[in-house]
Amino acid sequence: MTTPRVFQGVRGQAGQPKAFAQALMSHGIFSESYCNSINNFSYKHDHEVDFSKLHDPKYFKNLFTDLNKNFDVFHFHANSFFSTKHAEYPCFQDLYLLRDLGKLIIFHFRGSEVRIESECRQKNPYHFYDAPDADVAQIRYDRPDETQRRVISLIRGVAHRIYANDPEIQSYIPEAIIVPRAFQSVADRISTSQNPRPLVCHAPSRRAIKGTDQVLKAVEQLKNKGIDFDFKLVENMSHEDAIRLYEKSDIIIDQLRIGWYGVLSVEAMALGKPVLCYIREDLKHHLSNPPPLMMTTIDTLERDLDFLICNPENRAEIGSRGLQHFKETHDIRVVGEFLKGDLQNLTQTYPLTPIENSESIIERYCESILNGKKQSNRTSLSTILRLKDLTLEQRLLLTSRNLRKRIDAAIKYRKKNGNTKTFKKILSRLGSGK
Repeated sequence: MTTPRVFQGVRGQAGQPKAFAQALMSHGIFSESYCNSINNFSYKHDHEVDFSKLHDPKYFKNLFTDLNKNFDVFHFHANSFFSTKHAEYPCFQDLYLLRDLGKLIIFHFRGSEVRIESECRQKNPYHFYDAPDADVAQIRYDRPDETQRRVISLIRGVAHRIYANDPEIQSYIPEAIIVPRAFQSVADRISTSQNPRPLVCHAPSRRAIKGTDQVLKAVEQLKNKGIDFDFKLVENMSHEDAIRLYEKSDIIIDQLRIGWYGVLSVEAMALGKPVLCYIREDLKHHLSNPPPLMMTTIDTLERDLDFLICNPENRAEIGSRGLQHFKETHDIRVVGEFLKGDLQNLTQTYPLTPIENSESIIERYCESILNGKKQSNRTSLSTILRLKDLTLEQRLLLTSRNLRKRIDAAIKYRKKNGNTKTFKKILSRLGSGK
């Protein structure tokens, strides 16, 4: 049986598409990652996709012709090429295209694309949905419960296999197989030495969702009490620079509002650093006893951080447990071993079948997707202000964000085209709130 070639993509996802490609390559299975170029920490990938050109027929045909030629299995992490706001057409139509080309589809749920607000509110007392933050407002606007359930239904209908990051994500789609986050071993960079003045790091991708305000509050209160330590908020930094900073740290604080640990914790564990993180009460049994990190909450963070700062021997013990957990669970070779076995099962259940008329199939989908109903990227500002599910502050923040984006786009257009008449027309439309 021919070894399948595996695609990984299609957005940053904290470097996981590239990590999963490395995991498979470590077991002799060809795999490469395709991602857009925009992400907060400059995560690496093998090939860059220009999402702004996906509606260009020539770009569309060339991309899918190459993908069809080079890969047999497509592993999508949280998004596809055509994941759309509110799961409207042509959401996931590329997955149907790939199935018609005889490809196997793996969809890996990783976070906000599957989390259902009403269920999260019931399961998680520290949820982020009421935070007065533009990121949260955007999630609540883009991903209401009915959209999330539509996404799950669409993926159930098209994917040959569904994965979830962790038990928290699995709680929204129980049939998903847990395939944990993967990270390359950094054994040569592990240091057991500790700073005389402990360094605490926190690296939020989105502050409100990670509970950063509560972290900053706990840090300030401890400093006011005279506790001697340094604190670094890791933002606007490349992934490699961030890893170098974690190497020098003594304590890592992950998220306080989601209910399970993320990639930051995995990276810290790989370096033997102790982690503070909120684990949802109903999910604690998934971890060993004692656990590989120090569980905390918004209510107990100040006390727990104080304890770790003042007790270097406990930091070393938790860091050692975390490192062992990383080796057994998150090392790319361990994740790759599972993926290799599951690929064998997948291709036995769904044998790969070459399709001869691939060019006409790609042509048909290109015409259908690009000439069919296209979702507007613009949202009426007045519509946002009338939304009832969001708090007033969230509505105002979301309106402000959308307005800033449109003004920036108008300025960019004027600089590029030098067309003052069109620029004034754009600004007049902005003033109308449409």
